[in-house]
Amino acid sequence: MLSVIIPTMWKYAPFLDYLEGVLEQNSVGEVIIINNNVYATPDSEVLAHEKIRMHNCKKIFLLHQHGILEPKWLVMINFVFCQMILMLI
Repeated sequence: MLSVIIPTMWKYAPFLDYLEGVLEQNSVGEVIIINNNVYATPDSEVLAHEKIRMHNCKKIFLLHQHGILEPKWLVMINFVFCQMILMLI
């Protein structure tokens, strides 16, 4: 099983359709959404899916700086349930 980590600011219009496709995959055990824009979070049933874990950020949760993984991402990785991690950026 895969834990999929996806940061978003909700600017990609077809994101929810994309997310539905990810959730349909049998190999995906959970999807952790790093919500970098809480006020723009869409009202959608797909976000209530049992595989979704939403992490709402008070400020932007950067993935890396100068190619180096930020320590806060390493902390997020400790919260995954599955043995394999896929980070979609």
